[in-house]
Amino acid sequence: MSTIKLPRSIIARVRQLCLISLLGVALLTTACAGVDFSDFKTTPGGTKQAEKANKSTDPNAPADSNAPATNPNKPADSNAPADSSASTDQNASADSNAQADLNAPAGSNAPPPLPQFPPAEAEIGAVVRTFQEVETPEAPVALKYDRYRLTYTYFLVRQKIKLFAQPSEQAAAAGTLYRNQKLDYQNTVYVKTGPNSVAVWYQVSLTVNGKLLSGYIRKDDAERRYYQFGKAEAAIRLVDAEVKSGHAITYVNNYKNRNGRPPAYQGRSQDALGNERSQSAPGYPDWMKTDEFVYLSDGSLLRYLFENEEGMVKVATVPAGKTYYVPTRYIPEPSALKPLTRAIVVDRHHQNEMVYEKIDDVWTLVSYSLATTGTKNRYAQPTPLGYYFVIEKRPSFDYLADGTNEIEGYAPYVLRYNGSAYIHGVPMRYKISEDGHRIYQGIVDYSRSIGTIPLSHKCVRNYSSHAKFLYDWYAPGQTIVIVIE
Repeated sequence: MSTIKLPRSIIARVRQLCLISLLGVALLTTACAGVDFSDFKTTPGGTKQAEKANKSTDPNAPADSNAPATNPNKPADSNAPADSSASTDQNASADSNAQADLNAPAGSNAPPPLPQFPPAEAEIGAVVRTFQEVETPEAPVALKYDRYRLTYTYFLVRQKIKLFAQPSEQAAAAGTLYRNQKLDYQNTVYVKTGPNSVAVWYQVSLTVNGKLLSGYIRKDDAERRYYQFGKAEAAIRLVDAEVKSGHAITYVNNYKNRNGRPPAYQGRSQDALGNERSQSAPGYPDWMKTDEFVYLSDGSLLRYLFENEEGMVKVATVPAGKTYYVPTRYIPEPSALKPLTRAIVVDRHHQNEMVYEKIDDVWTLVSYSLATTGTKNRYAQPTPLGYYFVIEKRPSFDYLADGTNEIEGYAPYVLRYNGSAYIHGVPMRYKISEDGHRIYQGIVDYSRSIGTIPLSHKCVRNYSSHAKFLYDWYAPGQTIVIVIE
């Protein structure tokens, strides 16, 4: 093996570079002496969470009970402190939000970490945090109806409770709250109860006989509810996208089985999915296999695809896109929805309703109100979830007494969208005269049961003034109903 001899000048240069490298390592070691690198451990979102926590209001500052409450319906102020916007997750517990904000580890460029939550120096019983948990609409708001309006988050009183003057069980009473009263939400308040614990209180208000009552309730004293604007607006966008794409949108038409009672499913009145036979149309995945089908409920939105030579229309459900063949007699026309400009979204879970209108091609919230949906018993059924075409409006309709064919009462300002399911005003019973004639009792606007629990037979009850607003606002061929949970 031969060897290569390097010139002495190159060997000298290599030695020089090695000495410089060793000197740099020594200097770096000296400069870092005494630094605890555990301070620089990273955690997911650590720096951002710490910065957010440091923007919050002083956790030791007591709440000013006399300060005007911030209106949760007002759009967020971009200059407001971080606590004013708080969490938009209405299902998140208040305790988990507090831990995430106040105990977040500091990042490498963050100031010293905040004290433990609740702050050690805070006295037992002190207010350690005040903030809001409100979901606001993304759509612009231009209300055309605003009677009986509540804050976007609100509370339903389920039994008689005390309204406290301060967030303390030792505080004097500011008033008494009764079953089915609805409360405006102002703030969520944390009160220190121990070294590592807090009690959650809600600052609320309501008007009784023209007098404003304001105070505090404990976390579990009333049922917290809110308007699911995000879910409602997302559902509307799905249908709007179908229409914008140029699809012909139609619906199932079989009110009171006038176009023929569909066949029984394997001898039963419900299909494998639990859909009811009455006032439906059979939807066949394969038009040549008539023993397997689902029931598509009256009023259900469908995308019209084509009609075959066997008297079947191929459709797709909106917005799920499941395809079926439906006999032509159940499909009124290829394109019934033209265009889509109005949407009513009913929330079964929170017992409320959000109303949107496309104004200058922008979906806009024009009303939000309480509602009462269907219950479940021998004579009633839950208001069905889904996407529906508003088929007609009527000044009123009569309803029967349970288990009979006798007319018992009436309901005003009616929109029909599914079978015998209507959106309508407060129902009233006829008074019966001595000679057996029904006597009209007029229209009552308000019912305390609206917006409480499911009570109707299937319909969606509204305050009569709100039903009247919808009745006048309705545009034939342009209006849909969406029922969410």
